[in-house]
Amino acid sequence: MRLDHHPRFDQPTVKTQKTYVIFSSGRTGSTWLGLGLHKLGLGIPMEYFNTTQRRGFSERLNIPESFHNEQDLAQYVQEVLPLRTTKNGVFGASIHMYQWMTLFESIPNNLKKQARVDWLIQVLKNAFPNPYFIFLYRNDLLMQAISMNIARQTDAWSSSLEQLKEPKYSYVQIKNTLDRVVHAVGLCKYVQSQISAPQCTFVYEDLEQNYDQIIKQIITMLDIFIDDTKGLSTQTIKKQRTSRNDLWKQRFLKEHQAKS
Repeated sequence: MRLDHHPRFDQPTVKTQKTYVIFSSGRTGSTWLGLGLHKLGLGIPMEYFNTTQRRGFSERLNIPESFHNEQDLAQYVQEVLPLRTTKNGVFGASIHMYQWMTLFESIPNNLKKQARVDWLIQVLKNAFPNPYFIFLYRNDLLMQAISMNIARQTDAWSSSLEQLKEPKYSYVQIKNTLDRVVHAVGLCKYVQSQISAPQCTFVYEDLEQNYDQIIKQIITMLDIFIDDTKGLSTQTIKKQRTSRNDLWKQRFLKEHQAKS
């Protein structure tokens, strides 16, 4: 398990000048992208709103683990920002869509479902100073679902984590995961449509082909000078995908066609 809240990642205190958020639906390369940005000194874009990491920071900083309103969130952000802002004044965070949509223990009860989503988007807009947004998607949603299914079974969410057990193929599990992925992607795109802050959009398949170029585009958006970005894709983490992912995809498509 990654301990994003561990003090070893803390930085000397500097004023936060810019913030960026990598916003995705999970299994789209957010960790891979974040490691490259971190290697260049552009913030430490970890999953600060993951339940485990919130609990860790809560214990470290003596702040609420659960958020009931915007004030609780603001306190959390104010405490984390100075710890993880790099010397150039940049703070980065990686947020998976469902982490944000389930962030608050209580949401105003008088809000209907769509209004709750819109309220959470407004909170996201106000959460960070001078924010930039990086939206990540994946063209192959089935492969995204398979990757997520394997990660859930093994608890290995990146190649740096040990696989706890061997995953087992299940048509039903993959289908259910695919349905959730489709819903999550739709919500991500809606969130993006409501954000007017500076932003850029990438897909996982582009990261595979043009990782260094994408890093350069983000640097340009943030308007920060970085001298050299070459070779970053080989200095981060290994891809987790193996032939198993492709075999599961073929098997799923065959079974799905038979059920249609």
